[in-house]
Parts: sequence; structure tokens; C-alpha cells
Amino acid sequence: EMVNREAAIAIYRKICTLEPASHEDQLRLAQGLEELGNFEGASHEYLKAAQQLAQKGNISQAVAASDNLLRLKPRDKNLVRELFALLCQLDLAGRGIDYLKSISVDAGPDFKVLITETFLGDGKLDSAKVILLEDGQKTPNSIP
Repeated sequence: EMVNREAAIAIYRKICTLEPASHEDQLRLAQGLEELGNFEGASHEYLKAAQQLAQKGNISQAVAASDNLLRLKPRDKNLVRELFALLCQLDLAGRGIDYLKSISVDAGPDFKVLITETFLGDGKLDSAKVILLEDGQKTPNSIP
């Protein structure tokens, strides 16, 4: 059973290399990795699938694929940044910010900038100010 699953994953990896735009195979690879307990690998593959779907304009499927990521709760900074960018692209910035808060990486300076830029891009100046000033109470001189 385990050997078969690993063989299947190897085959899907190969297919994804040969057919990089095939989100179906990308999702199957992600599911296989998740079933084996390789959540980090699965997160990367779910992200790729969600990005492919978003590019093709399959928004609801892209959202469904990104939901898998939110469920697996990846903490890899680059992956989280890409996931956040994708959620913003899908008009789900709020969900992205909730996720950053849930894994408590929203406090990091680079993520603060990311969130703030997102709000500014959406014209939500008040929300951007709130994020920027969150730490201001502790160190009022740090923000000009």
C-alpha cells in the first residue's frame, strides 16, 4: 500500500514536470503527499495548483485549492508570502490576513509591510494605518 502510494507520487511528479500546467495532476500529487504525511511538500503542490487555476481564471477552484493550504497551515515564510499574494489576487485579502494572524507571523516586520501594501493597494488607508501603528504603542519613535 505504502509502496504503491510512493510509486503513484513519483509518477505524478513526473507528469507535473512534463505537463506543468496540469492542475489536476498537481492536485493529485498534493493529495498523495498529504496522505503520506508530507504536509510541507503537499502545501507547495497545493499552492502551485491554486496558482495555475488562478492563471486560468478558474477562481472557485483556485479558492478550493488554497483552502487546502489554509487547512494544512504551512509556516514556510516564502510559501506563506506566495499564498498571501494569491489570496489577495483572488480578492481574499481578509482571509489571508486572518491566516497570517492564526500562525502569528503577521507580527514580523516583512509581513507587516506586506499586509500594509495590500491595504494601500486596495485603497484601505485606515486599515493600513492600524497595522503600521500596532507596534507604535510600544515604540512610538519607531514610526516617523
